[in-house]
Amino acid sequence: MDMHRTSRLALALAGILFLDAAYAAAADPPAAATSTYLPSPATVAAPSNAPAPASSATLASSATVSPSAPPVATGEGRTVVPAVVAKDKAQVQPSAQKNEAPAVVKAQGSSATPKEQAAAAQGANPSAPSGFRLMSLSTNALLSRVSLADQAKQTIDLQYFIFENDATGRLIALHLLQAADRGVHVRILIDDLNVKDDARMFKALDAHPNIEVKLFNPFHSGVASGVSKAAQMLTDFEHLNHRMHNKDFIVDNQVAIIGGRNIGDAYFDAKADTNFRDLDVIAIGPVVPAATAAFEAYWNSDASHPMAEYRGNAKPESAASDAAAVAEVAKADTPDATKTDATDTDTPGHEPIKPHTISSGSPATPTSAAPSAAAASLSSEDPSTERAYLEKNARTFEQSAYKDAAANDLPNGASADRPGNWYWGPASLVADQPEKIDAGPERTDLRISPQLNGMIKQAQSEVLVISPYFVPSDKADENFIAVAQRGVAFKVLTNSLASTDEVPVYNGYAKHRRKLLAGGVQLYELKPAPGVQMAATDMGQSSGVALHAKSIVVDNRYVFIGSLNMDVRSKLLNTEMGVVVDSPQLAKAVAEFFATATLPGNAYHVVLGASDGTDSSGLHWQYKENGKDVDARSEPDVSAGRRAKALLMKLLPMDGLL
Repeated sequence: MDMHRTSRLALALAGILFLDAAYAAAADPPAAATSTYLPSPATVAAPSNAPAPASSATLASSATVSPSAPPVATGEGRTVVPAVVAKDKAQVQPSAQKNEAPAVVKAQGSSATPKEQAAAAQGANPSAPSGFRLMSLSTNALLSRVSLADQAKQTIDLQYFIFENDATGRLIALHLLQAADRGVHVRILIDDLNVKDDARMFKALDAHPNIEVKLFNPFHSGVASGVSKAAQMLTDFEHLNHRMHNKDFIVDNQVAIIGGRNIGDAYFDAKADTNFRDLDVIAIGPVVPAATAAFEAYWNSDASHPMAEYRGNAKPESAASDAAAVAEVAKADTPDATKTDATDTDTPGHEPIKPHTISSGSPATPTSAAPSAAAASLSSEDPSTERAYLEKNARTFEQSAYKDAAANDLPNGASADRPGNWYWGPASLVADQPEKIDAGPERTDLRISPQLNGMIKQAQSEVLVISPYFVPSDKADENFIAVAQRGVAFKVLTNSLASTDEVPVYNGYAKHRRKLLAGGVQLYELKPAPGVQMAATDMGQSSGVALHAKSIVVDNRYVFIGSLNMDVRSKLLNTEMGVVVDSPQLAKAVAEFFATATLPGNAYHVVLGASDGTDSSGLHWQYKENGKDVDARSEPDVSAGRRAKALLMKLLPMDGLL
């Protein structure tokens, strides 16, 4: 989620008056409300040859392309093509061999666990295809991360823009601690923007001898208060405005989760009122070592600093006290969230997507109460006390009704546990280089956006873009229109003014809307949850379900899934990553999600001209409400407060920062 945009922009343009609101946005990012009606990836039709629609895509690195990568063109027209892949992708159909499991994986048999399949895939030829499972259900995404942490034997590497100290964040932190107690080496790299000044959880993790925590591009005073960060942003905006937006979770260099989700309740349907629709993938095969190599580049970057530098207390020479604290809490009979009977099962059909609801009636949201003043005082001075508190809260989460809800969602097990097939295909891990944060726009060699733009330019039949923050440049407008005018169906799904958590970003997108529509690009804006009314004094949070998935599908064959938004911020300011996969099966799964999410009951279709043929030059939002066709002449379902805010935000010069 890019909630930090509004924070920094307000600070830079409006100054101290916006400090409190800006820090609140960065510290507690808003999301979108759960509903029984809104689009969710949970009910997308699965490809017929996949036993369970658990399939995922891998990420690729901009500087290094894995040997089995599909062709990815750069913005300058150059194409990186491995010897095993034909150069003219428009004339070449995918071979069965490229989209089948390597022989060493097939030899494992149908009963092999994902971890066993991943170990076998690691021994395959580096040019072999990689395997993917797409995770759309939020419960599956959470429990798969927990399960992989529990299965880890040697290493766990995590890289995230946001890792919240909330119920789901503490649950994952608990299992990272337990892995470290088993001797697993855990490395956590977090962007410093959203690290709060009470970062007890990260300090407790860093205190473990087998866990290292680093902050990327930290503020000058390290784990600073909101006021301090705001002041530093004002004085050093050019440098601190560049953030690490990457997201990956790599276990034993054999299996990785990559995509759009951060770590926090809003990404896993664990909030009572606000949740995001998102996508990420589990990957095995040759693309995983490429993901590890990308992580290493960031971990060893000059922009990454050990948290111990800012903790105030040196890392303990002996872990005896920490180990004792963990052992004491671990004696409790803690339920294991990974043992739920869960599956990422998508339902065929084109009904309105049903997002995950934890229960009928009151949501079974895990308890995440704040510590008492005494406990907070102790934990701020004693990492072992915070560790014990962390485990206690994570145990409370595991004992919540969320576990039962996950079992209902996933009766065959989470993707990280379930035997079965994968979507196979040549894949590239693409990642911006960490040096991007100090480079100018001319350094296209450090960025992945030129490669993805090149992939779009080569489209022959269809381009699907899913981007919650869609603010193309003028040049991108021209490129997209040129593709559409060649007869390629070019469709975009983004947030509406009613669903977005970033009003300034929506304003930026709105400036390009008419030009894109006139050029043949089709635009869809996600509807908010029905029945949810925005407050008249709306302060930026979205009402209803908000889109957070980032994906591109080209010609029903090539798929990108990752952290990159189609906007200037992702292109030039933040670092990003993702995977490009040559897999018609995976492409079909993501395309089904797009098709369901853009149904008239789930999204507004923005067009030029009314449905009756009048007002040919006017913007119209066409959709269904209670089964009836609606043709609106302005953004639907928007409160007066939000509409006024959008108008005021248009007066600020934000284009280059969005």
